[in-house]
Amino acid sequence: MRAVQNFRSYKRGGQQGASAIEFAFIFPMLVGVTYVIIIYSFLFMINQSMRFAAQAGAEAAVAVEPRADVGDYREDIRALIDATIRSNINWLPTDTRDLIVLDDLVFCSDGGGDVACPAAPSNSAVVVRLRMTQDSGNRLFSTLSLPYLTNFPPLPNLTAEAVARL
Repeated sequence: MRAVQNFRSYKRGGQQGASAIEFAFIFPMLVGVTYVIIIYSFLFMINQSMRFAAQAGAEAAVAVEPRADVGDYREDIRALIDATIRSNINWLPTDTRDLIVLDDLVFCSDGGGDVACPAAPSNSAVVVRLRMTQDSGNRLFSTLSLPYLTNFPPLPNLTAEAVARL
């Protein structure tokens, strides 16, 4: 009986501090997972805002009255689309807002290039593309350089596209 009591006291004594060591291993992973969740949820929100702004810009292009001079008409459309996009992303912080650019404005009547234009009899549509690139020079969030991961967490480049028939 005495041997069993000695074994129990020895067993308890050997476990002292084990939970602190386990916490030391688990805590950095919990912090990392929480950080990644916060970053990707913010990036998801930015992407949805970009999509909304691109759609609002494409819809605003419909309101421009056609002119005889095609060049002025397209400049009016470009100016209105840019103003609409800026007003829709105005609520974002300045450093985030500055990363979002009007990547491309394609008029489908010009052939569309690499853009899949809607099939319409007149084929007069405008495609609005927004882009947010996060390279090493401009990042919203800090990343860690870990031994087996180049940058943790990897930050994606965000794009949004919208089409409106004119």
